[in-house]
Amino acid sequence: MATVATIVAIILGPILAIQVQKIIERLTQKRDEKRRVFMTLLTTRGRGLAPEHVQALNMIHFFFSGKRKKDQAVVEAWDLYRDHLFSRTEPPKPPANGEVSEADRIDFQNRVRTWLEKADDLLCNLLGKMAKSLRYHFPDLWLKKGAYTPQAYGELEEDQRAILHGLAEVLLGIRSFPMKVSEFPVNEEANKALMQFLQGKQPLPVRMEGSFEDSDKAGKANESNEA
Repeated sequence: MATVATIVAIILGPILAIQVQKIIERLTQKRDEKRRVFMTLLTTRGRGLAPEHVQALNMIHFFFSGKRKKDQAVVEAWDLYRDHLFSRTEPPKPPANGEVSEADRIDFQNRVRTWLEKADDLLCNLLGKMAKSLRYHFPDLWLKKGAYTPQAYGELEEDQRAILHGLAEVLLGIRSFPMKVSEFPVNEEANKALMQFLQGKQPLPVRMEGSFEDSDKAGKANESNEA
């Protein structure tokens, strides 16, 4: 029996070792992918419109779906965040004969600000669940406000958001397009001629199209038609 067991161990040993190595490599690769998604979201949490941020969000279900409770908590947190992102802050409807009132416009802006604050909280919650799944320990306050974004990036994103919001409000009739007329084009010669005509110093030039013969023929044609 000992000889048979030895032979079986010699044959199966390398095979089992290879299988175990493959399992370890697969688990390591999956953890690396989870870490990559987490680090992408962590480093771009101050730029929610960045393409790499959106791409990482859409990969959560693929890498964190599993039986582990911590992974399930990550998926649940992402579902809550995604549902909020899909929710819309409905703008006020303008009346048929005018623009939206100032009070309604301010109320809409406040609701948008509240929506953005809740989105930040849900993203922070998602990052916290991902950190626990990967055995990292980060304070919630650091996850929410610890991101460094150059001022130029922040200003650019805020400007883009303000432009999009402004155009949307104009198209929806919430506000009008601001216009300011500083001056009208002036033709000095035309103004001078008009003043001289009004003062009786210059006749009004008149130009007639066609000739008198054409007019006489047209009149005769009309008379014959009436007859």
